[in-house]
Amino acid sequence: MQAAVEFVKEHKYYLAADAYTLASVYDDTSAAALAGRAHCLFVVGEYMSSSFYLKKALTISPEYANKQIDLGDLLGDKDLVDSRFHDLMKWQQLSKSPELAFLLAYVLYNVDRPDTALKFIDIAAEKMSDSPAVMILKRVIEARAAR
Repeated sequence: MQAAVEFVKEHKYYLAADAYTLASVYDDTSAAALAGRAHCLFVVGEYMSSSFYLKKALTISPEYANKQIDLGDLLGDKDLVDSRFHDLMKWQQLSKSPELAFLLAYVLYNVDRPDTALKFIDIAAEKMSDSPAVMILKRVIEARAAR
């Protein structure tokens, strides 16, 4: 995990993702390792893979959904995160992918835009209602939006 953190600080996101993968081999119950991989894959534009690992993280550890994370701070480049967010938004609108809607909901939740996150988690939940991770994130977002 420490190697992954160091790679992120150096903006070596693919190496960080690989390090998080190794960490999850040693501890296959580590939501932090899976989420770390998801965050790194998001920032390099691998959105479907990012969504996949994020779903695994939330399924293993539902309470991880309650953590609000400043992705720009975590990944060391707020402008890059913002650029990826806009790119992800474009791809979700073009593809209508529920997986990308799930990832968008997560990103929006973490930038404290629960009302907009609710729109995207509803899109994901409509087509992925059998996904525990989607339903976990939906409950968390709904609670935040209600406040």
